[in-house]
Amino acid sequence: MTHLKEKLQSSLKELLIIITVLLLINSFVSFTIVSGESMHPTLENGNMLLLEKVSTYNRGDIISFSSHLKISNNDLKKLNRIQRIFVKTGSPKNLIKRIVGLPGDEIRIENGLVYVNGEVLVEPYIIAPDFDQLETIVVPDGKYFVMGDNRSNSLDSRSSLVGLIDEKEIIGKLFLKVTQ
Repeated sequence: MTHLKEKLQSSLKELLIIITVLLLINSFVSFTIVSGESMHPTLENGNMLLLEKVSTYNRGDIISFSSHLKISNNDLKKLNRIQRIFVKTGSPKNLIKRIVGLPGDEIRIENGLVYVNGEVLVEPYIIAPDFDQLETIVVPDGKYFVMGDNRSNSLDSRSSLVGLIDEKEIIGKLFLKVTQ
């Protein structure tokens, strides 16, 4: 009986260690899967991403954030079986975009070019510019202006449906990409 008790205690200790390690990892990193083409060609549908939970973000960082959009039944149909386990209809939709504007930046879009503080933003990751126009806006403190790399197929800060991203909504920034 004491052997069984010792084995149970040992297993319980191992389980507690595993749970502690998982909680620690979850404090610093998060995991997501790309769904959609808004970040093409940088990220492709189905790419797995490891996100680093940090407190500072820079222009050019790719981030995942919780949006005000809700997951629809149509969204669920586009996900694989594993993704469907973690999301439910009506829950907030997490998006993945690139930070273009930091707090305090002036952002303007004219003739397919993005201007940050009056300077053209060099964007080698863009295949084709989108010719939307955007009057000059100033990004408030604690907010970020984000855009998808596939500008013609991206719902991002240019749309009132997404708007500026509050720092509290950011889940993390891209640390590692795993392709299919």
